[in-house]
Amino acid sequence: MTLPRSLLALLVAVVATAASAAVIPALGASPSGTYEYAISHAVLGRIGTHTATFSRIGDDLMVANRVRLAIKMTGITLYTFESDGNEVWRDGRLVAASAITNDNGRRKQVTVRADGDWLIVEGPKGRIETVQPVGTVNFWNLDSLTAPMMIEPTSGRVYRVAVGPPERETIRAMNRAVAARKYEVSGEISGELWYAEDGTWVRMDFERHGETLSVTLASIWN
Repeated sequence: MTLPRSLLALLVAVVATAASAAVIPALGASPSGTYEYAISHAVLGRIGTHTATFSRIGDDLMVANRVRLAIKMTGITLYTFESDGNEVWRDGRLVAASAITNDNGRRKQVTVRADGDWLIVEGPKGRIETVQPVGTVNFWNLDSLTAPMMIEPTSGRVYRVAVGPPERETIRAMNRAVAARKYEVSGEISGELWYAEDGTWVRMDFERHGETLSVTLASIWN
């Protein structure tokens, strides 16, 4: 049995985004602790986990990201994705990032560093330079949603995006109903993001070729 190409393409897009999804407890607050997210497929159910752990060293916000995902059918593993990365934020700007990813046996390594008003990205696609402001595909800070460019630390790619105005919805996260604001992301990447009223990122949905994956907040601990 082989994994359908449409599902494989979706997995690559979504788990790469999840791997860099640094989630802050509340906008404007000092984040700490670990957030665990369940990665789920509309048909296959839960297929993986993403965790983001926050700490501070001086004025720097440190984010450690870990993703583990596996697709299995009839006891056979068809696809795996593992990624470990780190981000450093200072005064609301990304100043450094790195990630080592094993995408179903293919190893990728990416580094990002600030150089004045520029970010230098080194990865499988070579060297890319992009001027600030630049967000990452984590979307943890509402200010970053206004940035025209987003970096994906697991692949080294830089995307042009736009984010629409929020709409209020009630969704489920952490086994309860959550009043949230939904944002539509469009451009070179697209999907939907939900934030709780206090700014906590609680869910992300992406769809490609008729397949849907969700990344939903499952638990928080210190």
